[in-house]
Amino acid sequence: MLFHSLRPDVLTSVAEALVALMFPFHWQCPYIPLCPLGLSDVLSAPLPFIVGVDSRYFDMYEPPQEVACVDLDTNTIFINEEKSFLTVKLLPKKAARTLRGNLQSLYEKVCMYESNAAGMAAVAAQNPTSAGALGPFDREIGLHKKERRLELEIQEAFLRFMAAILKDFGSYLRPITTAPKPGVTDPNSLFDFNGFMKSRDRNYHRFYQLMMHTQMFTRFIEERSFVSDKDVSLAFFDECTDRVDAAGDSAEHLLLE
Repeated sequence: MLFHSLRPDVLTSVAEALVALMFPFHWQCPYIPLCPLGLSDVLSAPLPFIVGVDSRYFDMYEPPQEVACVDLDTNTIFINEEKSFLTVKLLPKKAARTLRGNLQSLYEKVCMYESNAAGMAAVAAQNPTSAGALGPFDREIGLHKKERRLELEIQEAFLRFMAAILKDFGSYLRPITTAPKPGVTDPNSLFDFNGFMKSRDRNYHRFYQLMMHTQMFTRFIEERSFVSDKDVSLAFFDECTDRVDAAGDSAEHLLLE
């Protein structure tokens, strides 16, 4: 995936957010949130990547046709015709509907915060000595707290989505019967792919097939099966899937408390 913008800070923020929201998966392939134009040959690499470049890249080069391009300045996405089937319609409907609703509510909250911040700044500029006018430092602190809260709410929305689509996955992990050989682990010996697929709604089998054939899913299963430096975070995700399954659509109890 290729992100592009004329604003370097936006490129970095979006790339970092995308990678973070993949949890419990972890991106294994090239990741360059702010790639210098002189190193843009990486876009021709025959493997998946997440790369951010200055939009002026397109003045000099044509990106590979198979690369999905996201213009962060115009909010447009270009996807190769061969991958045009990759739409939100593939996602499990219930989980996707909940995620969309949560994100829509958060977007409205962001718009409200921005409007209020602009109004407060205007009041302060017109009458800096008024009792209701906050100083620049106080406004900055208040804005930072609201931004942090919004970040946590966005993480919560995506965490609930991932927990919903992967619920009960632990039931399909196979017991380890032989010592693993370095670099030769067969994912089928670790996870009951067929059993997991049968437990999902038939309407969304295409989505789960695509997901389970990714390197990220394979790595996730390996980390979940063997001792890993991510044991603590994976145990947390296990707890999240249990809590989401028990609560259903209710978001009364936050996962990120």
